[in-house]
Amino acid sequence: MPRGCREVFGDTAAVTADLAGCVLVTPPALWDELLPRLREQSEVSHHAAQLFRLLSAGAVTGPVAARGRIGIPRPLVERRQRK
Repeated sequence: MPRGCREVFGDTAAVTADLAGCVLVTPPALWDELLPRLREQSEVSHHAAQLFRLLSAGAVTGPVAARGRIGIPRPLVERRQRK
């Protein structure tokens, strides 16, 4: 992760995959805002429900190493390799 981004993330990052199988890395504070919004929308929208399930199913929060390295969980790597 570029040095300039590390301040936003702090010591942890939320990691998940999108519809295309791309890995998404977000600061935990943003993730904590996004997930409840999607959950609310999923009650009224089938597409929002699908997106909520996709993003939350494989999501993990993990440490950001001193040099900005982030561990990508094996299931997310494997899902990307299948695409």
